[in-house]
Amino acid sequence: MLFFLCIITTFLIFTLPLLLKREVFGINIYSFFLIVLFFQLILRNFLMYFNIPSNTYVEDLMKGMYFDQFLLSGFIHLLASIVIILCYMLARKNYKITNPLSSFSFLFKNPPEIKILFLVIILFFISLVANFQFFSKFGLSLFSTYGLNSELELYNSMGYLREIAGFSKLSTFVSFCYIFESKNKRIKIIFAFIAFLSLLLLIGNAILLSKRAVLIVTLIGLWIIAAFYNYKISNLIKIIFFAFFLSILVFMTSFRINFQDFSFNDFDYRDFLDVSSYLIVNNGGIDVIKFQHLVNYLDSDGNHKSGELFSNLFLLSIPRSIWPDKPVNVDTQFGIEVYEADTYGAGAVPPGILGEFFWDFSWIGLFVASILAGIVMGSLDKFLFLKKESVFVRVLFSSSLIWIGMSIIGSGFVSALIGVLVTLVPLIIIFFFSNLKYRT
Repeated sequence: MLFFLCIITTFLIFTLPLLLKREVFGINIYSFFLIVLFFQLILRNFLMYFNIPSNTYVEDLMKGMYFDQFLLSGFIHLLASIVIILCYMLARKNYKITNPLSSFSFLFKNPPEIKILFLVIILFFISLVANFQFFSKFGLSLFSTYGLNSELELYNSMGYLREIAGFSKLSTFVSFCYIFESKNKRIKIIFAFIAFLSLLLLIGNAILLSKRAVLIVTLIGLWIIAAFYNYKISNLIKIIFFAFFLSILVFMTSFRINFQDFSFNDFDYRDFLDVSSYLIVNNGGIDVIKFQHLVNYLDSDGNHKSGELFSNLFLLSIPRSIWPDKPVNVDTQFGIEVYEADTYGAGAVPPGILGEFFWDFSWIGLFVASILAGIVMGSLDKFLFLKKESVFVRVLFSSSLIWIGMSIIGSGFVSALIGVLVTLVPLIIIFFFSNLKYRT
């Protein structure tokens, strides 16, 4: 089947940096992207070919089409992969990253642990108060979603408050780093305590808001930090944590699928195995099929956005309380227009950078998107290689940037950039103030 030949060839092209020894398999953006790509490009499509997890679910994702009808999308992804890898290897090898960052040298100086401890405690309490404010408004409900509405004027996801509530991720990761950095046993214990409290708050927020990705990023991110410090985690601990987080993810997924008749009492191991396949087979992430749906939609009754999606990078920062008719993000637009979802805040489908730029700028957008994706991943991996001894870099990559390959290609440029800024801005503020030297 030509479609499967395309996606297998595409995956093989993405392995070229390893085969040509331009990159090593390890803690870097490229390696994590390649792992995710295998699950989302290869395993997902083969499972769908055998109608896993169910005939109805697969038919809904494919919208009544057959695999051979996605050949155009498969071929486009194959060509894009060539451009992305060439740009990645070029940026990874030659891009000069040190000089432009000379003005931000304070970020790469590990600050005094007393100052960073004080700021991390403040960050934790800000997150705690924000969580209290958010759930005081919406109430508590397991694996739920908040602020959804079928009317745009009434849709309000409280974006700023939700992001501030998520500051516990930073207090978790910074504290975890300083458990390894600190030489003082008492301060080390305090950092461990703050990391534990922050992690509990982070997990609770993710479960209540049904943010499965946060749980995955957290678990793997903490392992990445331990790897940066050459700390070996026992296999038993790995198995326990993996089983714990996977169980939560499966229950959250099952609740999403069967939220009206979900029951913990009726859930058994067979349901666990069935629901696990939904974590792989979905229309999120790096999905060749949804790009073809976009092409078909534009051919029939849609128009190119002519830069509207890119402008959301600036427009989405305006609170909806000030501008009720503010555009929604590209994921929500894609879900509503292409997949015919009927609720704002639910049914969102990330188009990926190829879909996003094609929808915005037609065919020329595909070429620009491929170049941009390769340069971003290559430049950031070069940056990680040069600055990986910095606590700032270790926290930034382990909590966010290590996933940028999947985010930018699977979600989209604007969404990925906003996601990074949410972590980057408060982290810069923390390291700026913790490195300040006061004169008396």
